[in-house]
Amino acid sequence: MFVDTHRAACRVIQENLEELGFSDVAAVVCQPALAALAGAHRLVAEGGPYDLVFADPPYAIGAWPDILAALARSPVLSRDALIVVEHSSRTPTPSAPDGIKLVRQSTYGDTGLSFYEFS
Repeated sequence: MFVDTHRAACRVIQENLEELGFSDVAAVVCQPALAALAGAHRLVAEGGPYDLVFADPPYAIGAWPDILAALARSPVLSRDALIVVEHSSRTPTPSAPDGIKLVRQSTYGDTGLSFYEFS
């Protein structure tokens, strides 16, 4: 499952899935992540629950705490899921919401990666 807000990016992702032969096992949802998570039943029906989430929200809007909280409440993830959030390395890591724990952090220049699991 790929979620993106840019139609051109969604189109390229879909084309890549088709070119690589994965269009029958992956889907593209072209809408904001929080809206996609609000429609969790659709996401589960399209292949979930999922074991891995890589979230890369735009750094400037600082949406990743909200996305992480929505993921913690959502039925789209398996209980063994790993959540990887890309963010600015200059942004303090917010507290993990109830039910999720921060298990690792890495920094690569301006990019920070935070890894979460269900607790």
